[in-house]
Amino acid sequence: MASVRSVQVKLIDFDSVQKVSKLGTKVPVSGILDFQAPEMVNDEVVFPQTDIWSVGVLTYLLLSGCSAFRGNDDIETKQNISCVRYRFENLYKEVTAEATRFIMYIFKRSPQDP
Repeated sequence: MASVRSVQVKLIDFDSVQKVSKLGTKVPVSGILDFQAPEMVNDEVVFPQTDIWSVGVLTYLLLSGCSAFRGNDDIETKQNISCVRYRFENLYKEVTAEATRFIMYIFKRSPQDP
């Protein structure tokens, strides 16, 4: 929380913050694999919009209780991320259509596209 009296929530990242240009920037891979966007997994340039991917992963985790892209090993997990391969069947049955659409909009292979 931003402060004790605030309802503003801040997402923070420990030790891997990078300044990224809107034209794209190459950054060193860091953090937990499950939260990395396809651009990071594939060692491509990242954009400011790339951070939204992690919001989608966190949302999926909260709506399913499991990781969106976790495979049997890191290689399969990277393939799942690269191909944006996840399962709606893992979402809790009470999840609304709007929440499902939200996840679909966030998990885009090219974040620079609207």
